[in-house]
Amino acid sequence: MLFKRNPEIIGAELDDEICAFIPSSAEYITLNETASSIYKMIENPLNTDEIIQNLSRSYNLDEQIAFDEVKNFLEYGISIGLIICD
Repeated sequence: MLFKRNPEIIGAELDDEICAFIPSSAEYITLNETASSIYKMIENPLNTDEIIQNLSRSYNLDEQIAFDEVKNFLEYGISIGLIICD
């Protein structure tokens, strides 16, 4: 399964964090540094393993910790319409 940004989302980077507007719910959200990093990664579609490996390298994280972070963010992102998967 590949994950990518929802093209309908309008976002901007502010101080290393992403602030995004979700039109379907008319909400603004701000992503923390880790979530922003994942969101930037999926500008081009990636699978879960690729995201975990990139996050592990970027933050020098244990892969289990990276797995938990990625899983939580992807589930949240999909639930609010920020992320889509194929």
